[in-house]
Parts: sequence; structure tokens; C-alpha cells
Amino acid sequence: MVERLRAAEETAAEQQSAPAPVRPPIQSNRETADRLAAGPVGRDELAGLGGLAGNRAVTNWLAPDPGTPVSTPVAPSAGPVAPQAFGPAPPGTTPGGPVLAGPTPGGPKPAGPAPGGPTQNGPKPVGPGPSGPTPAGPTTAGPGPAQGVPQKQPAAPQPAGTTTPAAKAGEPPPPIDWIESLPAHVKQQIDNFSDVQVAAADKGNKGLLDARARNRITFMRTMRWAMGNDDTVIQKHFQEIQPIDVGDGQQLWAHVSTRERLLAVKIELEAQGVPMPRTTVGLGMRGDHLSPKGLSRGWFTHAAGFAVDWRATATPKIKDPRLIALFEMVTGGRPDMKASVEGDKRIDLEIKMGAGTADAAESKKLLDSVESEYKRLEEASNKFKTALPAGTLDRLRELEQARFAVSTAQRKLSRLQMPKPKATPAQIETATNAVTAAEKHFAEVHAKIGPDLPKLFEPWTKQIDEKIAVLDQHFADANVDVEMLTSDFGFDERATRIAALRKADAAAAIKAGPDVGKLRQLHQDAVVVQARIDAAKAAGLTDPDLAKIEEAVGGVLRGVEPLEEALTGIVPKAKFDIKPAKVGSVKETLAALKAAADKLGPRFTDLAKRIVPAAAVFDQNEADVVTTREDVAVRRKFRDEKTAALGKKKIDTLIDEKFQLMTLKSLKDALLDNTGGFVFGAKLEVNDPSLDQLFGLMPESRGGFFTPDPAGGEKEAKAGEFSGQHGYGLLFIKSMVAHGFEPGMAWRGGSDPMHFELAEGRKFLTSAGGSPVEAGATLRAIESIIP
Repeated sequence: MVERLRAAEETAAEQQSAPAPVRPPIQSNRETADRLAAGPVGRDELAGLGGLAGNRAVTNWLAPDPGTPVSTPVAPSAGPVAPQAFGPAPPGTTPGGPVLAGPTPGGPKPAGPAPGGPTQNGPKPVGPGPSGPTPAGPTTAGPGPAQGVPQKQPAAPQPAGTTTPAAKAGEPPPPIDWIESLPAHVKQQIDNFSDVQVAAADKGNKGLLDARARNRITFMRTMRWAMGNDDTVIQKHFQEIQPIDVGDGQQLWAHVSTRERLLAVKIELEAQGVPMPRTTVGLGMRGDHLSPKGLSRGWFTHAAGFAVDWRATATPKIKDPRLIALFEMVTGGRPDMKASVEGDKRIDLEIKMGAGTADAAESKKLLDSVESEYKRLEEASNKFKTALPAGTLDRLRELEQARFAVSTAQRKLSRLQMPKPKATPAQIETATNAVTAAEKHFAEVHAKIGPDLPKLFEPWTKQIDEKIAVLDQHFADANVDVEMLTSDFGFDERATRIAALRKADAAAAIKAGPDVGKLRQLHQDAVVVQARIDAAKAAGLTDPDLAKIEEAVGGVLRGVEPLEEALTGIVPKAKFDIKPAKVGSVKETLAALKAAADKLGPRFTDLAKRIVPAAAVFDQNEADVVTTREDVAVRRKFRDEKTAALGKKKIDTLIDEKFQLMTLKSLKDALLDNTGGFVFGAKLEVNDPSLDQLFGLMPESRGGFFTPDPAGGEKEAKAGEFSGQHGYGLLFIKSMVAHGFEPGMAWRGGSDPMHFELAEGRKFLTSAGGSPVEAGATLRAIESIIP
């Protein structure tokens, strides 16, 4: 059938592809904050409600003098509010905050890979999943594989085409009028609009106003799923998302519960001469609320204002199994923190610690494990930066300096091309030439270093080969074909592929449905025209052009048959019952026959352009389904036989070792070929950076996979200022945990040390609102009486 389809396809003209829709990019959380740094109006002009750099009254409420009773402000209409404890009270607590204890031996070793490894098609997903945010965007994951979900890049705004989740029959639309009263920064994230779209919608653009309404309805439906069906709770929650003034005209947006705990951490750090590290990466919806399919409730900690990120390029998210394997090989340990307690148990302990109700011994054990792991990670990060010979690092540094020279020259040219201040033609020409020269130099250095990668990374590739040889021997000793051994994940992967192929075929059938009638009508019309030609010939019409007309009609009649066969394959219920033609008594003319025949060709071409490629894809999908099912059957039989012979425990171990093998081989390839920019990338990344960034060879970064701030910042701490250079360190991390924050660096399967989220907030979301957030009561009361 394919050959016949190809013959029909030759008659179809090239079809011009539809233009891609142009959509404005979504602004990152940091970019949006910077654009709004001039400050909203009204109540929101009270910047920095919670810090020494902000409202002094708030500071006094949160940190009274020793011996002074804590008097809690009372909301005018809410009655008295109970005092709120701001942190733990472990042994050694002082009026200025708890004194964090020294290290003790760490907790238990993290569990190894779960039984059921990868297939030969790719490694088993580890941790929260594939990549995520840009340097300005937040990250969200979870405390372990059960809670972790794949990260996503910020979604491009699609206001005109955004669809809301299907509502239940008879379900009234959720209330959205209250959203208009929210701060502009929060509304913009709910609407998923760019600044240009916001301005156009505010001026009355109907399409954008409709999109805004749809997006707000979708937002409410997503939040009902994430927070529970109480619209009052949802409304109150987002009304309590406000900014903290972090200095230099910048703001950190977060929920009142998060802000209250952050302010408590700030006070505790400043009492010890350490400034609170500055960040603007807090609230961040990233469009995920408009398409939550496949995301867990815990994914939305940034979207709900419970999560904050710090120092993204200095403490990047590491989830690539190749990087994790490399860190283990070079430093002897993983890049994630091994806390004394894991998963939900740690979340529950952190909640109690934040509320001041935790067992002192358990709290100390967790904080001690945080301290010991902090030191291990910092030392390992520094070791990794210098693990290769100096000559190798010098070669890679030369490349990074050349890359940085290009970006520097490009930035200078961009500044000169701005309308103001006006640059001279000579200045622009000089800058343009500088860009050209820098790009040429970079290309030369890049071309030279590529072939040298095997030699540069030889110390590491030798170690990798040794590990691969050991694992290969394990499979040889067990008489197990490593390629044939398939994990549960591998079988699930194949089942997913079959389902996707079936879904594609179903969609193709729906899309091809209208063409059934069109093709049937074309065939019927061609039969009629041929009958008219036959009648004209019988009546004595003779003309050389009549043969050409008959040849064209015959081509259509021959071509529709394979198209009908193809459509029947896609749409099994398609019927092509063609009736014999009835010839009228009207005398046919050559012109009339030619006009009728000329209409058939374009119709045939139009149908062939759609049916031929659709049928080819459909046939390939069907073949792939059959092949995949046969492959699954063979692999299941192989695994069952080997399990019966060796035992399930041995097979599970080999499956995990297969994953290690695949990871090591992929790691070696990446080192030798710079696969996917593994060795040297184009820019700073906050998720799985290139090795050059981790080595600290990029001029824009200090490098390392865990690089806290240098000591210092006492003056900023004394002045109550947030710091962009100091503060992110051991005391900060321990204080965050002590005040109820879950650290992303403690997540199994991948470390996210930039990320902290209020443990109460995570549980509130994962329980769909069933576990209420208690934090924030005191700050809420303060904000209710400060106009």
C-alpha cells in the first residue's frame, strides 16, 4: 500500500507549513520583581514589614527585650490573639535566639536506588526530575522521590488559547472578582501575562480580558485541587501574600506564614552578627497553575508563596545522574545532605521545631546532622574544583575566558546601540569589530580543545572504565545479558509508549474523519465525469483534447483507490460505496467536460497531501506497537527465567547495577564529547551546570556545587540590612531548619540547596488543605492594625 500511496503523493503539491504563533515570553520571578520595584500603591507601600531595615515596630513585636512580656497586638475586630512562638527552644537558648550546637555523628545512610532500574533506552529518573528554572526563576521539588516532581521551565504565556480544566456538569464557575483587589505582582502571575499584555488588557483589549477571566477561573480550579474546596481559604491565602523590602529597591514576595518565619530567622542571625542573605525569588507560579496535569500538590510551594530560593548559581540544583556519579567518584559522597531523619518524618519534625513543640533531643540530632553534612558538602565542593590537574583546568579556563570576552563585547555593543546616550558611528564600528574578533578567537579555542578532551579527562575516564569493568564482571558471573535485563520502569516505559502510539492513532482517526466524505464525493464526481466522457464519445464527439481530459480523470480514479485504502486503515468504519453514474440527455461539449475535469485535480491533490503522510505515520505507529509488544514479551520471559534461577534479590541488585553502568557510560561519553554542553556550556546555569561552571572557571561564578557565602557582613547585620554577598552559610541553614523550613539540599535523588520551603506549607498542600498552616498568626495580627 505504501508504494501506491507514494505514487498518489507525487501528484500532491508542496504544502506550506502554518506560521508558528508568536507569543511574548513570560517574565521570570526576578525580572518581574525588578520591574515592579518602584512599588505598588496603597497598603503595599509599607515595604519591609518584617526586618530591621523596615518597620521598627514589627521588629519590636518579634524580638522583645529579655524579661519583657510579649504583648501581642489585637486586630480591631478579631479579638485577642495568642502570643506566637518564633522558634525552637533547645538547650542553650539565649534571649537573642538559640545557640546552635556543634556537630555530632550524622544520621543513617541514605537508601540506595529503588529496585527496578532503567532499560537500555535511558536511565531511570532520579529525584525530582528533569530540568527546571532559569537563573531568575524558582525551583520546586520535594523531600524525596515520593514527593518530587519534574521541574519545568517557566511556561510561555498563552492567553488567547488557554483552556480551563473541564468543570463538572452543573458546577458553577468559581468566584474570581476578588482577584482584582490583589497586588499587581500577584495578579500578573495568576493571569500569566507579560507586561505588554497587562497594559493591553488594562486598556480594554477584549481578547486579553477574556483570557484573563479564563486564566483566573483555571487558577481557582487548580487551587481548589491543591488547597481544598474552601474558596474563602484560597482568597484569604493569596490576600496574605505581600512583599518584604530586601533593600536596593528589591522585594521578596511570600505568604504571611513564610514571611513571619523568615523575619524570625533574620533576627536570630543578626543577634549573632550574621546578615540575612538577600533574594527576590519567592512567589513564582510560572504558568503551572494553568496546566497542572502531571504535577503533584507539593510542586506548588513557590506558587503558594511558601518557598524561597537563595544563591542559585553558587548552590545549583543537581539532579543529573551523571553529575551525581561523578561527585561520588571524585569526592566519595553524594551532593545531597544526609539528615538524621528522612521524608515525611523530617517534615513533621520541622513543623514542630518551627512551632517550638519539638522534642529537644530530636531537634538537636537533626541540626547536628545538618551541620556535619554542611561541612562535608562544602569540603567536597572545594575538592571537586581542584580534582583535575592544573594543566587541564588551565585549558578549560582559556575557553571560558574566550567565551566571557564574547559576551562582554556583545554587551558593550548593545549599550552603544541604545537610543540614549547616542553613540557615534565610529564607536559602534569599533564595538562591532571587537565582537567579531572575540567570536573568532572563541571559535579557534573551542575547535582546539574538543579533540583534546580525552587526554584532559583521562584521570577520570580511567576510573570510570575500572568501575564499568567491575560491573560488567558482575553480569558475566551471573550469566545475565545486561541489555536484555529490564526493570519495572523499563516495562512501564514501553507501556507508556504503546499508549502514546494508540492515542496518536485515535487522534489521527478523528482528524481524518472529515476526509472520508470528501474523498467519497471526489470518487463519485470522478465516476460521473468519466460517464459523461463515455457518453460524449458514444454520441460521436471526437477531439484530440478529449483524450487528455479522459487521461486526467483516469488519473484521479486510479489515485483515489489507494487513498481510500489508506483512510480505511486509519478510520476502519469508513465506507466508500460508489454508485453508478446516470448520464443525462444533454449534449456534452468539450468545454463543459474540461471544466468538470479541471475541478477534480486540485481536490485530489489537497486530499493526498493530508492522507498520504497521515497514513504513513499511522502504519509506522501500528508497526511500532507490534514490535514493542513482542519486545516486552521477550524481555518479561527473560527476566522471569533469570529471577527463577537467581532469585529476586539478585535480579534487583543487577537492575540497579545496570543503571549504574548506563550512567557511567553516559558520563564517559559526556566527558569525551561535551555531550549536551556537559563540560563547557554557553552560560551560567542553576540546574545541572557544566563542569566549567562547577570548577569555578567561569568569570561570573565562584564555582562548586555547594558554595556558601564568605564570612563577613557584620555591619549589614548590625544595620538590619539584607546582604547580597554574605549570610548564606551554616548558621543561616540551621536557623531556617530550626524555624520550620525544609531544605532542598536534603532531598534524596538530587540536591537543591538553593531551595527552602515552609514545612507547614508543604504539608498544607500535600494534604489538600487538610493540615492548616499555623505560622503567621503574629505577623497577621500586626499587619491587620498597621494601615
